[in-house]
Amino acid sequence: MKRNQLLLMTGLLSLLWISNLNAQNARSGDIAPHFTINTISGKSFSLDAHKGKVVLVNFFSTVCRWCIKELPKLEKDVFLKYRKRNDFQIIAVARGQQKSTVEKFIRQRQLTLPVAYDPQQHVFRKYAEKMIPRTYVIGKDGKIKQVLVGYTEAEFKQLLKVIEYEFKK
Repeated sequence: MKRNQLLLMTGLLSLLWISNLNAQNARSGDIAPHFTINTISGKSFSLDAHKGKVVLVNFFSTVCRWCIKELPKLEKDVFLKYRKRNDFQIIAVARGQQKSTVEKFIRQRQLTLPVAYDPQQHVFRKYAEKMIPRTYVIGKDGKIKQVLVGYTEAEFKQLLKVIEYEFKK
């Protein structure tokens, strides 16, 4: 009996802990948390400055193998495809890394999409506590339309569909 009570209590505490973790994550339907961050090119990127646009925010690391796989896809299938649209903006944010490390990484991979660095993870923590790559599609209304955690081809294709759908609104 005591064993069952202990297991039940452990299970309930685990659920409470998991729900608290999820409560800290920005989710679909939430208003996207505001942030301003410095880009590698020396410009400032403010989410508020892009109200009324579809915005893709990607968090990555230069040592994350899934991030390394995803970034060229973001470059080719999102940035290069939509960069001339007035109603679109993209920003890739290097979580927990210094500017010099990120600059070298971007240069080696010949990426041209806008990239920012978040060495203290101030921006990342507004959206999540852990797990990258993490990508958010924010609609023209400022609400998060999709959250992609990790990287798979199938989920990436769905992300492209969400972006296209948001353009039509």
